[in-house]
Amino acid sequence: MEEYKRRIELFSLYDHTNIEKHLERMAAKGSVIDTIGSTFWRYKKIEPQRLRFSVVYYPKNVNEGVIISADRQIFIDLCSSGGWNYVMNSGNMHIFSTKYESSPPIDTDAEIVARQGK
Repeated sequence: MEEYKRRIELFSLYDHTNIEKHLERMAAKGSVIDTIGSTFWRYKKIEPQRLRFSVVYYPKNVNEGVIISADRQIFIDLCSSGGWNYVMNSGNMHIFSTKYESSPPIDTDAEIVARQGK
């Protein structure tokens, strides 16, 4: 069985709501995001499971390569303390997942939460 699969995905990288829903459907089918390219996204095979995803945009420059800067690591650690697992990033877009319904939303800015209908 192939461990990875590639799919053409035509999402705007700032369409966080639809990306989150899409990633949740993919996890339920047994695939989790591994790499995001401009058109092709690569998914890794997992056991099908119910996961919640959160796509957030870290405002700092994240072009530090393989090494994660100290301030971005603090951001990731803060999200982890709320029950979110760091999945990956593509530029400023960061993806987290959790299996817990009780995990608080990562983005709690009142304006953003109001737009999400939460």
